Amino acid sequence: MAIAVVLLCGAILLIRSFAALHRVELGFDPHNLLTLKVSLAGPEYARASVQDRLAREITERVARLPGVEAAAMSSTLPFQPNIDMIFDIPGRPPLEGYKFTGDVLWCFVSPHYFETLRIPLRSGRLFREQEPLHTVVISEAMARKFWPHQNPVGKSILIGAGLGPKLDQGATEIVGVVGDVHYWLDSDAPAAMYQLYSQTPDEALRVMSQLQPAGIAVRTRPGVAPLTISRPVQEALLAGDIELPATKVQTMEQLMQGSTAETNFILLLLGIFAAMALLLAAVGIYAVISYSVEQRTHEIGIRMALGAEQKDALRLVLGHAFKLILAGVAVGICGALALTRFLAGLLYGVKPTDPLTLTAVSIILIGVAMLACYIPARRATKIDPMVALRYE
Repeated sequence: MAIAVVLLCGAILLIRSFAALHRVELGFDPHNLLTLKVSLAGPEYARASVQDRLAREITERVARLPGVEAAAMSSTLPFQPNIDMIFDIPGRPPLEGYKFTGDVLWCFVSPHYFETLRIPLRSGRLFREQEPLHTVVISEAMARKFWPHQNPVGKSILIGAGLGPKLDQGATEIVGVVGDVHYWLDSDAPAAMYQLYSQTPDEALRVMSQLQPAGIAVRTRPGVAPLTISRPVQEALLAGDIELPATKVQTMEQLMQGSTAETNFILLLLGIFAAMALLLAAVGIYAVISYSVEQRTHEIGIRMALGAEQKDALRLVLGHAFKLILAGVAVGICGALALTRFLAGLLYGVKPTDPLTLTAVSIILIGVAMLACYIPARRATKIDPMVALRYE
């Protein structure tokens, strides 16, 4: 019984966490979105001007394909690894123990990135085709964190301040604020800043390109399944003088499913084990109570011979069973409080010690166990007192 409580608590916590993950507002539209990866790790791609040209050529060529609505390129897409970058705010003290003001997620993007993913603009403007030097778009989370109750549009930050001439960009103007994006389902939307490829330092692009491939997002028109255009998109990447083979071609929805694969697998295992433990607990309780009734047949017969009614015998058997069940549930709850903490890293939107889950598990198990006890208890009420008195 106690083991069933622990396993069932874990399974229900993961089910509630899974449901919470799928209620998350992603901050962009994942439907009709094809994603690909292309490697820009070679020395021929080591400059920002080259990657900017490639990003523009690739997205323009893909956007002209039949069935395509828009296309964009980014150093990282949602549900893929990303990097952070430090920055300073002029006149603002640094973080305690550090030499900089803040540290947020940093993305390099092509024009029309926000339109392609349908990330909403909150204030200011988005990037233009011909963008002035030293501009940045930030997320709402970054705006709330560093400029609470203020509009950061028009203010300046010093990206990469103190990292040396290859990464220090000097004063960079915030031209817009966009909605928050959940880059991982099981974590809050991070504070983020976005820059065009053309404005990113060569050294940053070189390092990032060596760490991971760039991501391409292709928005298809309504009614066009993203995977149906995967071959034309890959052919477009190999056309002309670009010749960039694509890897990991999948829809954004597939990326989302992959990001929760570990949780789904553990949920499946826990669910199977919990169901088996619940079945074994019910069978075990039935066997124990049946044996108890058999051992107390003589006692029950005496009670009924002295005037006890069937409901009294039923109450006697179920009362004894209820005590055993409560003891098992109590031990199981203590075990669940101790062991479900190991699931904390897999949970989202629910705590390992969630009282609603513990209460629901207790009610379910007590109900199943009492149902298992009812059959031997009911049999006890049918005992013939004369037969029971002769029972050895």
